[in-house]
Formats: sequence, structure tokens, C-alpha cells
Amino acid sequence: MKLSCCMSAESRVYKLVDTHSFKPVDSGVDSRSAERRLGEGVVAGTGLVDGRPAAVCATEPSLLKGSLGVEEARKITTLFVYAQSLGMPVVCLCDSSGVRVNEGPLVLQVVAEMLVKAVEARRCIPVITAVLGGCAGAMSVLAGLSHLVVGCRTKGYMFLYGPRAVKHLIGEEVEHTRLGDLENLSAKAGTVHVIAEDEDSAIKTVKQLLQLLPQNSSQTPEQKPFTDPVDRPIPEKFFEEESSKLVSDVCDRGSCIELRPSYGRAVSTVLGRLSGFPAGLVASNPAFNKGLIDREAAVKISEFVELCSLFNIPVITLVNTPGFSVGLSQEEAGILRHVAQVLKSYAECRAPKIAVIAGPAYGAAYIAMGSRLLGADYVYALPQAQVASMPPEAVVETAHSKKLATMTEEEKQALIAQERIKSSPQTLLSNGLVDEIIEKQHIRSKLARTLRNIYRQSPAGRI
Repeated sequence: MKLSCCMSAESRVYKLVDTHSFKPVDSGVDSRSAERRLGEGVVAGTGLVDGRPAAVCATEPSLLKGSLGVEEARKITTLFVYAQSLGMPVVCLCDSSGVRVNEGPLVLQVVAEMLVKAVEARRCIPVITAVLGGCAGAMSVLAGLSHLVVGCRTKGYMFLYGPRAVKHLIGEEVEHTRLGDLENLSAKAGTVHVIAEDEDSAIKTVKQLLQLLPQNSSQTPEQKPFTDPVDRPIPEKFFEEESSKLVSDVCDRGSCIELRPSYGRAVSTVLGRLSGFPAGLVASNPAFNKGLIDREAAVKISEFVELCSLFNIPVITLVNTPGFSVGLSQEEAGILRHVAQVLKSYAECRAPKIAVIAGPAYGAAYIAMGSRLLGADYVYALPQAQVASMPPEAVVETAHSKKLATMTEEEKQALIAQERIKSSPQTLLSNGLVDEIIEKQHIRSKLARTLRNIYRQSPAGRI
């Protein structure tokens, strides 16, 4: 990871926006100096990104390490207000060491206003930050307020306080590269959603994310032409794979962007397309810790579902989990609170919800993961699906604990078989908890047709 960058803010902006489309804002002359421009440490304005309007700001790394002064912060504040008024996304291209500490308390006041306007804007327009170099202090908070953060592996680093401040405050000595390492932050804290190999890839990823999001919360994402056959065969070992591979088998080829892949690995959260229609996919990962959903995975699910809800992106949940993770460490980590948040996120989700029960779905995990009980619009089940409070063997051991000692093995197996019938997809279908039992080779085509119906029912505005 390099800690410097030779690319100017202007050149980065021009890499992102369409040719000749950028229009800068706040380019007046500072009264304190006839030669100095207002907020010269930030380039900000509007332009077209793949033909769609967007607001863009970029810090200038060659000027005081991209730090924010009063005028720079005001410039970004103005951009957020303007973007919100027009209902267009904001993209921040960050290479900044934080605020200019020599400008005193006034800069803190203006930065606070900038962050407040970012909070207001994120309620209705997408906000994406690309960490292309440093991202420290106030700019790291702005990144934390963004819906999505894209990091550049070769140059990016991010922290709230740098090594000097850390040593001064708590006496800890830590290297710059370790403190702000994006891969570590992505895996341990989930603060970075996508890590790109280099700057060009990071900007390309930002463009792809914008294509999967609507302009604002009152619109729906756009359908794009697709060539991937809807009835493309699903691999034989589908649902035995890593969840990221599983989702790519379902989505249109080349359309998936997995968010936080190394954080909360018990699930995958992916933005992608089916038949050209955008969707957000949550997939259990039985290849990691038996698919048990731990605290990190629960955080990952709830924040992703909230993103999809805000921007009218249908949520598809592929359920194949024995439940939420258990044990002393998980209880101390607050798993109960995060389970409740997953349930709350699905229950309050305003976007259409589709669930596919592909294997075991036990207890709270079944309830929370987009079930009919929480308002799922469509629920499908594979033949091997099982829904119950706990596995059939555990049900028998719990419900018949006093009789087990005197039971024969045949009697015990008969009880287990009865419990399997109770938890079978046929029983779910008869009770109205699923709409249809489908074969795994039809998952992609069924989901594609369902999405097509959803979007056709609401061609504009909220779904």
C-alpha cells in the first residue's frame, strides 16, 4: 500500500464522468487572496456518469495532503444540498489527511454542517465514497456515512485518527499501513464494501454500483439489456457451493458485485441482475461455520436489507442455515440484539421480498430471513427444504426426553420421520407458508420471471 498519489482531483473526476459533461460549482475568488480560489483543495460539481446525472467531489492530494479547510468543507456541503434538491447520487473521491487543524474551531463548525447535510442527503439519494488514497478524520466519517465504500488496494488507507493522534491519546504506537489497511478494515469491521485492485478498477466499480442503484429513493433501478439465457442450467452441486459462487450462478453473468465478501462470511450480500433487472441477494453460506449466522453476518444482512429497502431494490433471500450462531462469545457480542435487527430490517423493508428455502431453516433464522411471516411477497421451497424450531432429531430429544430411555431405535426413528413430515415443503405449502415447490434447476428462471412481474407492476416510482 502506497501512501501517496500523483493523480490530481480533476483528473480523477474526469475519469468518472462522461466526456465534456462536468460542470464545477463554487469557483469564486477568495477575498483574502486575489490569486487563491475558494475551496481549491476540492473539485466539486455535477456531470453525467454513463449518461446519468451525478454530483461528484474529489479532494486534491497535492494541496496540503488533500486536507479540508473551511472553504473546502463548504464546497462539499453545497454539493450535498444541491444533489439532494435534484435527486441525484453523490460520489466522493477521497485522498485526504483530514481537516486543516490550523484553521481553528471554525473549520470544525463547517465540517459538522457538511456531515449533517450528508446525513440528510443519504436518506433519499445514494452516497458512494471511493478511497483512492488517504481517508482520515472528517473524510473517514463521511465515508462511514456513505451507503457504499470502494477502496483502492494499492493506494487506499482509512482511519479516524492517524498514528500521531493515537500515540498522543492512548500511548499506542501503530504503523500507518497497519492502522489504515483497507483489507483488514473490510474483514474485521466491514467498513469497506468493495476493494478494487487499483484506482481505475475502483472508479469502474463505482460506475457499476451506480448502474445498480436508482437516482434517488423515489425511483426504481433501471433494467438493462441482457444476453444470459434465463433458463441457463444450474450446476449439480448448487447450494453445496460457497454462497458467492451460488449467487453468481443465479444472477446474469458478469452482473454481480459482492459487498463485504470477507466480513460476516456466513452470508453473502450481492447486488446483481436477473434478466437485466436489479436485485439484492442475501445467501446463506453453509460452507462457512455450517451456515450458522454470527453477529457479523447479522450486521451485514440488516444493513444490506436497509439499503435495498431505501432504494427500492427487490430482496432475494436464499435460505440454507441451521440457525443463528450460539455460545458464550456470541451472547457477549450481542447476537440477540443483532438477530432482532435482522428481523426488524426485513419486517420494515418496503422493497419486494422473495425467499427461497433451499435447505434447513430453523428457529429464529427462518423467521428473520425474509419469511412469509415477515411479509415476504413470494416464497419458494426446494424439495429438500426443512422448516422447524430445530432439527427433527433435536425436537424428538427435547419433546420426548423422559421416554427416550425406554424407546427402541425403531420407535425413535419413527418419531424423527414424523417431525420431518411436519417440517417438509409439502406441509409448508398446505399451510400457505410457501407459494410453490420448485426444482433447483428452475431457480434462476423462476426468480427472473418473478422479478419481471414485480418491475412490470411498477414501471416508475417506488415498487
